[in-house]
Amino acid sequence: MNHSRSKHPVKNKDNDFKDFTTLVKDEMERKGITRAELKNNSKLSNVTIGRILKNTNNKGYGYTATIETVIAVAHGLKLSEAEAQELLCAAFPQWKVGLAYLGKRNGLDSANEILFDNGFDTIGD
Repeated sequence: MNHSRSKHPVKNKDNDFKDFTTLVKDEMERKGITRAELKNNSKLSNVTIGRILKNTNNKGYGYTATIETVIAVAHGLKLSEAEAQELLCAAFPQWKVGLAYLGKRNGLDSANEILFDNGFDTIGD
């Protein structure tokens, strides 16, 4: 069973898809947090902040966050628990699927439906 997939951006309240970088930029703008403030609050390097904001890594591909980076950014942006959860799901779309299942817990058929609807392999295939 292959659980690794390319990034699936999460939908926000307006049904728009937002990736990690877009969500970080939107939260910075909404909260009036500058790049320097994000760096100072998160303790991330200028290089990492730049890669996040440009959505790139040093090999020319899109930025892939680590759990440590997500936590640091959530702290740096002073996100609420719900906002941090949205950021986490933008960085790791498969977590959104897990959270959806945990909200229902109706057995493997329900889990497989959620997995399938979100583009992931189903259990037992």
